[in-house]
Amino acid sequence: MKLEKLFGTFFGIGYFPIAPATLASLVIIVLLYLLQLNNFLLLVISAGLFFSGARLANTLEREIGSDPKIFVLDEVSAMIVAVLFLPRTITFYLLAFAFFRIFDILKPYPISSLERVKNGYGVMLDDLLSGVCANLVLQIGRFIFRL
Repeated sequence: MKLEKLFGTFFGIGYFPIAPATLASLVIIVLLYLLQLNNFLLLVISAGLFFSGARLANTLEREIGSDPKIFVLDEVSAMIVAVLFLPRTITFYLLAFAFFRIFDILKPYPISSLERVKNGYGVMLDDLLSGVCANLVLQIGRFIFRL
């Protein structure tokens, strides 16, 4: 279980006392910017994190309770989705971070409806859709402003 907690808390970031989800999102966005991985690899990593994250969330929910706050792998997976197919610039990555956090915190419909899904997939899905929405906002902005 120790290894699962280490992974689910994104190497301990989930234990941070203030805004662990925001910190995990910020750390992964910095790593993504520095690594500059291609979109196919990002998609594969995000999918792997999503499915393994759902399993880990189930395990942690049984041990700690529903939607454990120390579990931040959902943010990590979703942030990867937020930057997919965007220009790899600091501006776009910071905008992806900002929009993702806005969607994740405010949870407008239909994101809010996914919180009713019980189990690890419920933990993962609302963040995944927040990442998709952040990405769509930026893709639409790129199209409108020809960026």
